[in-house]
Amino acid sequence: MRADAVLVYFKLLRNYIEKEGVPDVWVEMYDVRTGQTLINVISFEDVFGPYVSGEVASDYDHGQESPVGHLAYRNIRLPNPPQTHLGQSIVDFRFHNLARLYLSFLNDFVLNPALKEFMGLDPPGPGRL
Repeated sequence: MRADAVLVYFKLLRNYIEKEGVPDVWVEMYDVRTGQTLINVISFEDVFGPYVSGEVASDYDHGQESPVGHLAYRNIRLPNPPQTHLGQSIVDFRFHNLARLYLSFLNDFVLNPALKEFMGLDPPGPGRL
């Protein structure tokens, strides 16, 4: 477990949050009606507190109906994501994908073996949470 980049990433992330606070976060805000990305945002903390900055997507049409009330977040990214997991290259660095890899590993290599060994249960196959 110590050698896998995804597991190390989440350990370091936990330690960072406990000691430093929230890490830098990049996120897309999009219109749920059209799926169009409207704003790219970065949020971080400095000595003065939380800071948010962003830019409107270059292809956003300012003449269209206001997206207020129709905004959602997607493609949340944190800094310095791991590049590999279990010897395979990672191509999707969105936070929800990294979390899925992490939870699947814990399920397949920690939880399921423990259920089988200590409770005599036959857990579902790999990748089934």
